[in-house]
Amino acid sequence: SQISLYKVKAPISGTIDLMDMKVGQAVSPGMSGIRIVNASKLKAKAEVAESYAGRINQGDEVNVVFPDVPDSLKTKISFASKTIDPASRSFNIEINLPSNRKYRPNMLAILKIVDYTNKNAIVMPVSAVQKAENSSYVFVAENGKAKRVTVTTGKTSSGNVEILSGLKAGDKVITGGLQDLNDEDSVKF
Repeated sequence: SQISLYKVKAPISGTIDLMDMKVGQAVSPGMSGIRIVNASKLKAKAEVAESYAGRINQGDEVNVVFPDVPDSLKTKISFASKTIDPASRSFNIEINLPSNRKYRPNMLAILKIVDYTNKNAIVMPVSAVQKAENSSYVFVAENGKAKRVTVTTGKTSSGNVEILSGLKAGDKVITGGLQDLNDEDSVKF
């Protein structure tokens, strides 16, 4: 009847991934010796800088890219901590991953979090925006001539910049050959 006391039961279902015990080895309560992995319930975890704390929340859209797997997925943040770690000045987020044989525990994932959207934004390549002493400007083609237009820029992402003011939808912005271009120069498309 004492044999039932020697049975070991796992608190979760899964597959044995690591066995650090040998037959006949002495063990004590709380000692770790077997690692069980439940690959059907994987999560991607990340620490995010505290400067994003007001902009990233549970339910926000995230694109998860796995460099070693030709796969990416769009999903939502399943958990975003409300506290900042004082040592790292960051907070934790988690993303639940769908069950997929391609994903493995401890695999590297890159999380691209959508922390800002503006459906009406005018966006252009950063290289099209020129800098002056205290302002930014672009060249617009108007009546066959280059016209210098002062703009106010917003967020920058993936080589593009948001234009907050100075342009309107439909303006023909000149994006190449800007090195020698001056206001009122003739231009052709």
